[in-house]
Amino acid sequence: MKNVFLMMTLVSGLALANISSVSYLPSEKKVSMETSLGFGDLSPRSSSSYSSSSYSLGLDLAYGVMKNHTVGGTIAYRSTDTTVSIDNSSASSFGISPDSSDDGFSNIDLSWNYRFLSSFSRQLDFKTNFSIVSDSPTMSAINNDMKNIGFNSTYTARFSENFEGFVNAGVGYYFGGDKFVSDVTTTGFGGSTSTNTLEVGGADGFISERIRGGARFHATSQFFVGGNMNLDSYQGFFSDPVFTLGINSGYKINPTSRVMAMASRSSFSDSDTVGWNLDLNYNMEI
Repeated sequence: MKNVFLMMTLVSGLALANISSVSYLPSEKKVSMETSLGFGDLSPRSSSSYSSSSYSLGLDLAYGVMKNHTVGGTIAYRSTDTTVSIDNSSASSFGISPDSSDDGFSNIDLSWNYRFLSSFSRQLDFKTNFSIVSDSPTMSAINNDMKNIGFNSTYTARFSENFEGFVNAGVGYYFGGDKFVSDVTTTGFGGSTSTNTLEVGGADGFISERIRGGARFHATSQFFVGGNMNLDSYQGFFSDPVFTLGINSGYKINPTSRVMAMASRSSFSDSDTVGWNLDLNYNMEI
């Protein structure tokens, strides 16, 4: 159960990560700012008992410290409502309620990016990141305090003036502690009741891998459309990967600012769950 919740929250915020920033790193001594607004929905296909919806708001800042070197940070806040379609007695045994909500920071991330290759037709980026907070619980009874360190490499190729593609590969390690909180009510002699809070904690860690690819077609100098395909695993070696298909479109308002809309569908084979994400980003260089 814990792995299912963890995969849901991680992929919800990461399904289209890095897609909007491909080839748009700030130049030297410049600051790039990106704001994002997203909506996500998770629903069972057959046997799963869990469904949720969430809204997220994010801010990403990057600074070109020197030629081809960029440092940055991301902060994201998410509000999640979860429904568990099991009876109250079964829910109580897990220490959860059938309907629950959670609000909190889902991601606080620091990163460094180095562009090995930069030309009109080819770009090769290497990025490392450390997430202080890399997960927000999908259910109020479960508190996942996970951190993450990751390495990513992105290769972008412009095949013509109007068409470009990219491939992204990455590996990461998630670590931290989990806390399970449950209120236990007991009945004593004479009918009196008492409620005690039970907390069970422990450390956990696992490897993550991701492979992503996509392409864009620039219909005009200002407007483009594209698509992407992702494979993400948060248990190691793609044992039960999350498969995502997405489409996106963007409009360049001026040479230093653009707006982008994205939609994606994720298939969680391990939990027999389907997820949908809609995101709207605004990016500008100062």
